[in-house]
Amino acid sequence: MPNVVVVEDDYFLRVAQLVLDPNASRERYAAFADFFAHDQPDFDGWCEKVRRQAGKLYPAGVRLVETQDELRKNLADADALIVEGLAVGADEIAAAPHLKAVQKYGTDLRRIDGKACAAKGVTVLTIRRRANIACAEHALTLMLMLARRVNELQGRISAEALAALGYD
Repeated sequence: MPNVVVVEDDYFLRVAQLVLDPNASRERYAAFADFFAHDQPDFDGWCEKVRRQAGKLYPAGVRLVETQDELRKNLADADALIVEGLAVGADEIAAAPHLKAVQKYGTDLRRIDGKACAAKGVTVLTIRRRANIACAEHALTLMLMLARRVNELQGRISAEALAALGYD
């Protein structure tokens, strides 16, 4: 039986499905390859590298869940769990007899019951949310670009061309 990974359906966490689940949607895969292109121009190669690092976790059936109730309903045969905002408490740990690891997107563990995880031998891992910082920086950069009309300067390198746009 293949591994089962339950993943909170968050925009960034969906990449776990693309890396671990060979049956993931090709359309979603193509969309993520495009999204990651500036950082990972070889998205296929990057996915293969992550799969090798995942060891026996790949391949896995990935189940995306949106609510706490859906999470609990999908834990019976889960080997791993990836969450961003959903809680992992004693009830969730009890519902997941095969669970080996909980990966928390972000470093805030307030919604993860570390004692319940430790009592069942479940490893809790965190990963820093770098994507949020990059998104905020990108949004501010775009606002500054529009405020300064930098987009109008593309291809304009002479004083005459700039003057035609109203720049002194």
